[in-house]
Amino acid sequence: MLLFAKEPLRCNIRVGRFKDDITIIDDRQITDTLFEASFQTLKFVKTYLQVAYEFDGNIRRKEKWNYPLQAIKEAVLNAIVHRDYTDPSDIQIKIYDKKITIFSPGKLYGDLTLEQLKNRNYQSSLRNKLIAEAFYLTGEIEKYGTGFLRIEKELKFYPDMQFEFNETANGMLAVFEILEAKSSVKSSVKSSVKIIEVIKQNKNITIRELSMYLNISTRAVEKNIAKLKEQGILRRIGPAKGGYWVILKK
Repeated sequence: MLLFAKEPLRCNIRVGRFKDDITIIDDRQITDTLFEASFQTLKFVKTYLQVAYEFDGNIRRKEKWNYPLQAIKEAVLNAIVHRDYTDPSDIQIKIYDKKITIFSPGKLYGDLTLEQLKNRNYQSSLRNKLIAEAFYLTGEIEKYGTGFLRIEKELKFYPDMQFEFNETANGMLAVFEILEAKSSVKSSVKSSVKIIEVIKQNKNITIRELSMYLNISTRAVEKNIAKLKEQGILRRIGPAKGGYWVILKK
């Protein structure tokens, strides 16, 4: 009934976009078969994420989202597959400016402890074996119990992001949070390093494209470039359109 019923059980997924804990910008209740509900949930979440572009020397640019999409997908699927369906509570997903939280009803199943899960020293124990098998057979999940490993793998490309999961109330709470820079000086240095790295890959890149890639304002890019020029590290040859960058010092 959860997977295929024409009138699915009311095991809802509640997804919202929040400005803060009391200011709700958008809210949606998703009630459908689990396959369709997972698709609709991820579609809603993606609507409120930001995207920039990477340039790696190829002609085509690559998208880079401010959150790791595959890791978010793994966490959402984990909530759907492993939740306690005897609990009438909803899965709750909250999207903030710098944080995404995913709450799933039901604590850890069987003898599994939070410490074992965090240390990756455990044997997977399934509360909903048939649901897990269905998502495995459709290719949505790879192997039982490996979701957290794949989340960690994706987070290696997001060094400024913190991922936490804990038991809370009557369920599990997963949190993706973008960490703030410790100081504006360190942030500026980091941006300058990234600018040089990107220019090494694409000497024709524009300030606007750098702004989109680094997810900072064009003014911030211009300030960093001005400092790099003063330090004798960077030079612009030609006009803004049609010119190119030259790195003088490595």
